[in-house]
Amino acid sequence: MDDYPSVILAYIKLYEITFDEIWLDKANKLCQIAITDYSDESNVYFYYNSKNDDKLIVRKSEMEDNVIPSSNSMMADVLLQLGHYYYNQDYIERSKQMCASAIDNLATHAPTFYTNWLKVNLKHLSSPYEIAIVGDDSTEKNLAMQSHYLPQCIFLGGKTEGTLELLKDKLQSGQTMIYVCKNKVCKLPVNEINEALKLIH
Repeated sequence: MDDYPSVILAYIKLYEITFDEIWLDKANKLCQIAITDYSDESNVYFYYNSKNDDKLIVRKSEMEDNVIPSSNSMMADVLLQLGHYYYNQDYIERSKQMCASAIDNLATHAPTFYTNWLKVNLKHLSSPYEIAIVGDDSTEKNLAMQSHYLPQCIFLGGKTEGTLELLKDKLQSGQTMIYVCKNKVCKLPVNEINEALKLIH
């Protein structure tokens, strides 16, 4: 199971750097496979083994972080991020349920084994900023924005509006604009990095 969320998160990061929607599409397709093959309606968590593998006496769900974050905490992060990109509230709600249940375990388990869960839960407590950068200079402005430490942000955009709902009607002819949004509501666009950063902090 570890491979699915690890690769999906890498695809999401590739999208955030390149604004090439092929990576986000690949991420979403893998996420749907993971949901189909590694989970069922009886359990909010994902199982470690696929339903297509040889039958086991018990299908377990990996919860605790080890040398890498647990597969379920990474999937909670995947669902949260893709939920914001695709306006998929079911993804976001499932991620929230996974985090809430995992955080309950902190009372009886060592918190150090739930570090990634806490990180994802923090994103739920304060919805991420959605930074949309649209126009001919979107790549340069995107890299300039991401040179700053902005863990509370997700990035989207491109030279055109693409297919993501948040980018609709954001392209302004001859300009590259930066939109700082939260919960699908955007502030007035700016075209300078420093102005955008002020809207975040």
